Amino acid sequence: MKRSFSASVFPLALIGLIGGCSSATISASSARAAIQPFAPGPVAVAGVDGSFECFPEGASFIEKTSEGAESKKPYTCEPSAVYSLADGIFFALNDKPLELDGYSQHFEVSVKAGASRLAQGRPSKDIQSVKKFEGVTVTSDGKWVVASAAFDRDKKGYNSLLTWPAGKSGESREVNAPKGFGSLREWLAKAVGTAYFKIEGLASTPEKTLLFGVRETGKTFQDFDYGITVLEAPYELDSKDGLRLTGELKTVFSKHYSWSPQGIEGAEIGISSLEYDPYTGRVYALVSSEPKETATQKGAQKVDDYSAHLLVWKLEELRKGQEPRIALNAAGQPLDLVMKAEGLAVLPKGKLMVIFDNDRQTGVSQRYDGKVRDRKLHEGIYRFIEVL
Repeated sequence: MKRSFSASVFPLALIGLIGGCSSATISASSARAAIQPFAPGPVAVAGVDGSFECFPEGASFIEKTSEGAESKKPYTCEPSAVYSLADGIFFALNDKPLELDGYSQHFEVSVKAGASRLAQGRPSKDIQSVKKFEGVTVTSDGKWVVASAAFDRDKKGYNSLLTWPAGKSGESREVNAPKGFGSLREWLAKAVGTAYFKIEGLASTPEKTLLFGVRETGKTFQDFDYGITVLEAPYELDSKDGLRLTGELKTVFSKHYSWSPQGIEGAEIGISSLEYDPYTGRVYALVSSEPKETATQKGAQKVDDYSAHLLVWKLEELRKGQEPRIALNAAGQPLDLVMKAEGLAVLPKGKLMVIFDNDRQTGVSQRYDGKVRDRKLHEGIYRFIEVL
């Protein structure tokens, strides 16, 4: 019998041991760097994991084809970013818009003692206009939230950077490009240096800079490389405009890695989330891998194609372009997060909340805990981990 995340929330005391990559093989060449795994300490799993409902089960929309035909499609919970304003209260962003009364792609999730409730939507005109969110962060003073779209196509709704006072998403507003640039897309493209790119990660540092994670770079959305690129730019805050970009966007780190713990040929690692930890001075990057062909073919993904890991820098190491370190489990192997990790929120005492976006995939790899489990299309999955 299949077990569902929503049916029970279970402890993760053993996941660090069973989620290892004991048979991982790493390929490298001059163009593809090999990860050299080591950790400042073992990664211990603390607390619980489970699921939350993004919207009511069975919610759907009408899709029109180019020929004018209509078909009913289910909405899918695909959370791509998460942040926290208080212990046990998290806000997530779905990477696709919702047209449901009372619900929003920006929503609150309460997770306490392993229990979760139906997400509470926080609608906003600016937020609802974004077609694909991929990053969110809170400024170091805790007063402003900043959220980024993917910037992966030159279309309305895909090229926004929003900010709003913490807890007041209804007051969101667009962040403008710095002086000398016609648009944020132009500003980002100059720094990235390729015609096509995709943002998947956003962090704020104490020095009032934003870090942007770039997952994909190339010629088009069908001709690209996965990678780990981090850009940094200064900003200022004021009570009227919120966040204002004030300077040049610089590349502080950029490398490509070809590696798959499952030994999948051609799998590449790409950054999927980025966050600064004010308690430790670390920068965390979630990275995930999947066969490249599945990224452009709907429904082509398989549960065992996914893998995800946690990389760690000190902020000064990142700025010097030094290699990240990969978090290890208690057995000394790279910690395998198994699913497609997409969002990361930093909590006190080295704890992190990770959320997963497995797209329309309802199964979960048995690498998770050796059992067959399901998640429903209206559910998101979270996991708490602790970095020692």
